Amino acid sequence: MLNSMCPYPDSPEFAAALQGHTDFDAAAGLRAYHDLQKRIYTDADIIEGKEDRARHQDLLAMMALLYTFAGFGTLSCEGDGCRLSIDKSTLKREYKRGSYAKRRGHLEHHGFSFVYLTPEGEPASLSKASQLGMAYARDPNLLPALKLFAGSVVAYPKGAATPIYNGLSIFLKADFETAMLRKPIPRETLDPLRTDLVGTIGAYRREWIDLVDHLRQKCGLRVSGLWGPGGAAAPAWSVSFAEGSKRPLAIFTLGPDIVFIEFTLPLKPAERIILARQGFSAPIRDGIEAFRCVKCPKQCKGQSLKKIDGVWLCSGRAEARRIYTTLTAPEDFASIHAMLEIAEG
Repeated sequence: MLNSMCPYPDSPEFAAALQGHTDFDAAAGLRAYHDLQKRIYTDADIIEGKEDRARHQDLLAMMALLYTFAGFGTLSCEGDGCRLSIDKSTLKREYKRGSYAKRRGHLEHHGFSFVYLTPEGEPASLSKASQLGMAYARDPNLLPALKLFAGSVVAYPKGAATPIYNGLSIFLKADFETAMLRKPIPRETLDPLRTDLVGTIGAYRREWIDLVDHLRQKCGLRVSGLWGPGGAAAPAWSVSFAEGSKRPLAIFTLGPDIVFIEFTLPLKPAERIILARQGFSAPIRDGIEAFRCVKCPKQCKGQSLKKIDGVWLCSGRAEARRIYTTLTAPEDFASIHAMLEIAEG
């Protein structure tokens, strides 16, 4: 999650957008919150449990609770102190990720404090409260800045194009620029070299940059993609490369230092690629030699199958010509380049 965060924006456009807020130092508050979010993602020890997937879900739930307070709550400030208050009914409607008490404890570890209030403003127990309040005493600018950011996410306009990620993900990634400048992020305009994407696969940074250059510049393929925080596992990008409106030639799933590829052999050069497989790395070669009939609905009874040097080649179904593997060694990446060069030839 730390590597998936967007860097703090340094554009003049973003700086100018913050100058309109005179009641608090928006830039200082957002920088303080950005640093806090980094600490939250780094301090994994406060989240109990031995199973990493469950702990990841607890981390997402903690951030979802913070997002709910900041995005749907009301900010009130007096002197140097500010509070975000939210109706308990609104919290129940917007936050649906399990134990509130558990997430509250995690946030308290990071400097937030909570109070339960009645309509008269008097402290009460959680069961009798109508409102819940959240404060942060370590920095007077952080809570107003957090409200500014999360409120911008909630108000982010829905466009015709499907975005790279949803509102909660904008918050999880600390994507201040998208939220506050209302920048469109359609999947078809994904930059596969954006900082937060390349940061996810830091161990393969150079290999990824070279592969993207080959797919975009030499092959002329269009790019699309999306990011998700991870339903049961780690956050990941899905990045596709395709020719025009055709189905993708290559689909990558990019996780923490993980590059997984689904590569479909184009039909015309498929035979030449199969014959050249001995020069490829073992995972790529094994993927090619695993080609089989995929029992598709066409029920061609083998008429679409042809054997090339011991490898079955299907002309009727793209998934029967698809390699699924994780790229881990320089030879794996070199093999993808080699197959692309054969296809180009």
